[in-house]
Parts: sequence; structure tokens; C-alpha cells
Amino acid sequence: MVFRRINFGLFAWYLARCWHMIGSAFQIRHGYPQFTVGRALKKSNPISWCIYMAFFLAPPLFEISVLIDWTFSETSLGLFDFYNVEVIDYRLYLIYGIRKLEVFYARDRGSKVHPVAKALLGGGILFGICSVVVMALTLLSETTYGSTYKPRKMDVSIRFENMPASFRCFSQINHYCLCFSCY
Repeated sequence: MVFRRINFGLFAWYLARCWHMIGSAFQIRHGYPQFTVGRALKKSNPISWCIYMAFFLAPPLFEISVLIDWTFSETSLGLFDFYNVEVIDYRLYLIYGIRKLEVFYARDRGSKVHPVAKALLGGGILFGICSVVVMALTLLSETTYGSTYKPRKMDVSIRFENMPASFRCFSQINHYCLCFSCY
């Protein structure tokens, strides 16, 4: 009996190719649908809505997908007109998602919002924004070049113009102790 080592990378590659062939066979049997990236993300659930909003707000992703869609779809629009149509489509999908959320979390128009709910929502958003800013600054400050030098010796004295020092403090850090003297 011969035992052979299985190449898992090759096995995964063949498995992916099989799935691709099955998908292609399904498309050939039922006709090739027009596939565009933006339409694929627009499903009718809140998770897809949030993912599409993040996809639009990530600077290069939306523009690259619009460029790919414009390149590989039959259209008589120019690139910038196609981009404007996609932005309008995004805005409509944004409004559509907001309307669905308003239906799901129904609230009468003009009714007063409870102060605790306002404080929790506003405070949570404010805390989130502040924590993102602080974390970004912390990350940037930790990756600065150079090294910090802690002082080994310090001498502080207080005196008036030509008079002798009225207060003098001296500290020095040795390897074993912190020597501190004032007089």
C-alpha cells in the first residue's frame, strides 16, 4: 500500500474550479445575467444596506467599481455621466434603506424623543468619534521615528536676580537608586 501526501493547495484549486464550472453551467442554462458590482451588493436586508454604505464611503472602492461597470457594460453614457447615475442610484438606495428602517422602527413624526435615549445615542456616537480620533493619534505617536531620552540628572533652583539661591533641588538617577536632595 502506497501512502501519498495530499497537496491541499492543489485540491482547493480544483475545488474552486469545479464550483466555477458549476456556476458557469448554471448561467449558460439560464442565460447570462448582467452582472455589475453595485447591483450585487443591493439586497433587501439591513446588513447588505450597511455593507453597501461602507462600500460607497471607502474612497477608491466605489469609483473603481463604477469604472469596471462602465467598462464592461453596454452603455451610451460617458464615464462621468455613468458615475453621476451611479451616485444618484446610491442616494436612492440610501433613502430606500432609511425608509425601511423607519417602517421597522416606527415613531410618530413630531413626537419628543426621551432625553435618556438622546443622551445614549448622541453620547455613544460622540464617544465613538472621540475614540477613533484618540486611537489614530495614539497609533501615529507610537510609530514615530527616533527614541525618547529620559533625563538622568536634574537641577532646579529658585533665586532672585543677584541674590543667592533660596531653593535648590538636585536629582540624579543611578542604576540602583534615585538620589534626591533639596536645600
